[in-house]
Amino acid sequence: MMHYEYLAILGERNVQLFGDYFPIRFDYLDTIEGDNLSCQVQPKLSDIRSEFNEFMEQQESYYILEKQGTSHVYLGLTDTCTEENFYQAVKTAQETAIPIPLKDYVNEFEAEKGDLFLIPTGTMHASGKNNLVLEISSTTWWFTFKSYDFFRKGMDGKPRPINIDHAFPNIDFYKKTAWV
Repeated sequence: MMHYEYLAILGERNVQLFGDYFPIRFDYLDTIEGDNLSCQVQPKLSDIRSEFNEFMEQQESYYILEKQGTSHVYLGLTDTCTEENFYQAVKTAQETAIPIPLKDYVNEFEAEKGDLFLIPTGTMHASGKNNLVLEISSTTWWFTFKSYDFFRKGMDGKPRPINIDHAFPNIDFYKKTAWV
């Protein structure tokens, strides 16, 4: 439908800005009776242009539709987190399969039904378990770099891949607790 009727759907102004892209994506992230989602970051504009030939970076938000028991969202870096200690912790965890205490590196916030978390590009984030999240993103495509995935296994039974070589150059290490 977008291919043939993008002008009618988006309007002339948006077509001038985005062509036939619909620049907003909606996803449901359901971790109720599940586990934390991967800790991740979206690439900055310079990286998305040079590495993937896209023209728009991905901004996200999490709107908490429902929760069960205690639930959290991980957002931004703790005041004690440095690029070196976070990178080393993630790398060591991947090599040893020993989990890291994520909240030593990424802020953990309680999530309540109706909360909205804004997630600008370059911000480390993850939805914690026991959330039903409506994720709203501005994006032309879906680029997410996982830095830590709690050793979850994929359909092949092997640990899911992470992208620390892409993730770390895109993390804004100034986005600490006070910034969030």
